[in-house]
Amino acid sequence: MPSLVVAAAVGALLALQHAAGTVSAASQTAYNVAVGASASASGYTQTYTPANAVDGDVSTYWESTDNALPQWLHIDLGASYVLDHITLALPSAWGSRTQTIAVAASADGNAYSALVASATYSFTAGSNAVNLTFASVTSRHLNLTFTANSAWPAGQLSELMVFGYPANPTVGANAALGKTVTASGYTQAYVPSNAVDGDQSTYWESTDNAFPQTLQVDLAASKELDHLVLRLPTSWGSRTQTLSVDGSLDGSTFQSIASSATYTFTANASTNAVSIAASNAAARYVRLTFTANSAWPAGQVSELEVYPIIASASSTSTSASSSSTTIPSSTSTVVSSTSSTTSASSSSSKSTSVASSSSVSTTPIATPTGVGATVPYFRYDTADATTGGGAVVQSAPTFDQSLTASEASEQSYISLPTVGSYAQWTIRASHGGDGVTMRFTMPDSSDGTGLTGMLAVLVNGAQATTVNVSSYWSWQYYSTGGGLYDAPTSGASPFFRFDEVHFQLGAALKAGDTVAIMKAADDGIVYGVDFLEIESVPAEVPMPAGAVSVTSYGAVADDGSDDLAAFNAAWAAAVAQGVPLYIPRGTWQLSNMWVIGSTSNYITGHLTITGAGMWHTNLQFTSPNQASGGISFRVTGSVDFSNVHMNSRLRSRYNENAVYKGLMDNFGTGSTVSAVWIEHFECGMWVGDYSQTPALHAEQLKVRDSRIRNNLADGINFSQGTSDSLVTNCSMRNNGDDSLAVWPSNTNAAPMGVNNNFVGNTIENNWRASGIGIFGGSGHSVLNNMVVDCFASPGIRFTTDFPGYQFQSNTGITVSGNTVVRCGTSADMFGQERGQVDLAASGSAVSNLHFSGTTLLSGQRNGVQMGYSAGFNNIVFDNTVIDGTGLDGVTSSVFSSPHAGAAIFVYTGTGSATFNNLTTSNIAYAGVNDVQSGFVLTIN
Repeated sequence: MPSLVVAAAVGALLALQHAAGTVSAASQTAYNVAVGASASASGYTQTYTPANAVDGDVSTYWESTDNALPQWLHIDLGASYVLDHITLALPSAWGSRTQTIAVAASADGNAYSALVASATYSFTAGSNAVNLTFASVTSRHLNLTFTANSAWPAGQLSELMVFGYPANPTVGANAALGKTVTASGYTQAYVPSNAVDGDQSTYWESTDNAFPQTLQVDLAASKELDHLVLRLPTSWGSRTQTLSVDGSLDGSTFQSIASSATYTFTANASTNAVSIAASNAAARYVRLTFTANSAWPAGQVSELEVYPIIASASSTSTSASSSSTTIPSSTSTVVSSTSSTTSASSSSSKSTSVASSSSVSTTPIATPTGVGATVPYFRYDTADATTGGGAVVQSAPTFDQSLTASEASEQSYISLPTVGSYAQWTIRASHGGDGVTMRFTMPDSSDGTGLTGMLAVLVNGAQATTVNVSSYWSWQYYSTGGGLYDAPTSGASPFFRFDEVHFQLGAALKAGDTVAIMKAADDGIVYGVDFLEIESVPAEVPMPAGAVSVTSYGAVADDGSDDLAAFNAAWAAAVAQGVPLYIPRGTWQLSNMWVIGSTSNYITGHLTITGAGMWHTNLQFTSPNQASGGISFRVTGSVDFSNVHMNSRLRSRYNENAVYKGLMDNFGTGSTVSAVWIEHFECGMWVGDYSQTPALHAEQLKVRDSRIRNNLADGINFSQGTSDSLVTNCSMRNNGDDSLAVWPSNTNAAPMGVNNNFVGNTIENNWRASGIGIFGGSGHSVLNNMVVDCFASPGIRFTTDFPGYQFQSNTGITVSGNTVVRCGTSADMFGQERGQVDLAASGSAVSNLHFSGTTLLSGQRNGVQMGYSAGFNNIVFDNTVIDGTGLDGVTSSVFSSPHAGAAIFVYTGTGSATFNNLTTSNIAYAGVNDVQSGFVLTIN
């Protein structure tokens, strides 16, 4: 396939798409229901996978196997829809061509009938889009057959847009919960995110005396809307608010959903809410505009809830004991599983393609949309790059841990060994920005303190800047089942071999620009680049009204001098005056731990601390020594901490005694941590009190919209009785131990931690323990998280390895809507195999877990793994997809006789588990499930 330059957005095509799916109050609005659908094909060329045809990005495309027409492309919409018309698009920069295409439809994936007879369609350069019309039909599966192409001997398609609406509609769950929300302004600590945090006691309040004011939520994907619910705190008195509701598919063109009206909120201990009909309007962005409030001169919302109409899925999914749904007219199928590591709205995604054999299901499986964090950057990965000057793609296709590539995203990166070697990316349509994050690797020094080097950044072929890089923080060494070392040690294997650096360009990249990373110095260092993430650096957050600044107490940015004394004086003044503390733009040097409050004088009120933004305010902790950095909160009231980047000089765990967390200790009740970027600490956050008995514990802590990366141990750990707390919309990457954990330890008589929630986070490249670990307690929920590329560890684990409150008092834990990709292992750091989901009852029984909607893709070893002798009770998995196991090819096991990766692997004879509606495909183990005698496994 020749290299084709793909243009920016197709203006005419986008206009056509928006016109076909415009927001309307009319019943049953047609909108594009194919974005993110499960896509498969008879074949594809190079990286032009079937998933590209439904990713919402007209600059990517599917191309079938060359010189093998006829070829087909199939999509499964996931449920039945009433279909109105189809739009087919190619990249606008391509030359004109004709393609001969037929379309067939099926309700169940088995029996197909012609929807559009074979015809020749002209794609004209510029718009490069055609419409296919037909009589309205209800269907779930579509199959396009390509028999001719005047320009290239293959089927080609950039976007398959299918316009329709749900055939069997029901009202779904609140689609706004935990999503990205913005506003025209806010007052004090009453930030917009409070309106989508699921907590009716918190609220957003607009700027006072400044009507009109707006509140807008991004649902992450277009949805047909049934109604909205607006809530105020139940303790508030009655009031009226006048507001209108508008919606948009693209975030720029809005149309009315509900015209301006006055709504009465009635004081009520259980509701204080109003409902607004959305009349089947289709929208992704929902905006409220407030013009009056009878009780306060501002817009006020405790919870903005948006309830979509969803299609009732037809009963065509398969289980291990039922026949498989198959794709028509082919002897082999390529399953393209799109695994977005950003948001559902981002066009930057990764795909894994696996050839299905005749012994497994050929149902096309795609990663669910709306899973993981919604982030402002776009990923440019190894597969997206062009290389030159001697650059080499390094890969670890079987996850060989001795290879550095085994820790790279999707197990591949680009090595830059010689002067002039480079990796280059072209900015895609609708992408761009001036902020760049680069994930890189470079060698360690012989003494373990790392090397320093430099890489050049070229924009459109000209050098734009140079970036200093170092391996000071990376490279740890581990002997199986034994010690952890900071320097190369005989018998110890290396890991933690990647790090990141972020920088701001002088001018923003725009669509069509090229950006390259090049080795420019003859320094003897072989560098490696894993990926770039590109975003627009937001404006600085201004100093809040009435706040005190650290500069008023002697702190000076960027001067290299210690600012700790000034920071201490500043927080004390902010507390005394009852005003926020502001940390302006710049790098601030802190020579020791910054302790806010004390164990003899806790902060009992509320304290707000904000920087100018995570791209603008940098807190640099300068000591590499134990207990000499990070922030210790001693708060029994509440604290809001936001808008900073934090870094340190720590590079050792000190045999797990570093006591050097980014944020730690006492967080009181109702605290918030938001928009922080924490890296190079022992842990990002450790929430737990060890200073007194009985221990104080945190409640209603919310951590959101943050980046917790490249830390030696846990990303965030809710410990020591932490309860009713939330982590949502965070990027967790390259953390050791567990990226997100609940450990209900009972040190210093701490109470049991309950009702903690991990919702909508993206976890990548975790090493050593797991992406998400829950070790006891009750009432927790793990919802809609994406866990990708764990190194030597499972994606999600429940274990009783640790002391404290385990699962004896658990009345129920919910794990729903999570996707795990390329996790699990045949050799964790103790030489043991682990599943993508791993349940280990080593200390006491694991009980009362309910999994639903779990998707496990391309597992290194096993899909779901359960073991150890304490047993399992009331373990239920509903609607589970396991597509791909045993990709590392290892069969040895310390738990059983040799076996390939199984869908379900159980190495205990104690306990039981039930799987309802299990779909499996591409399972390496011939028997699919490998279960020890005595264990009761029920598959319905």
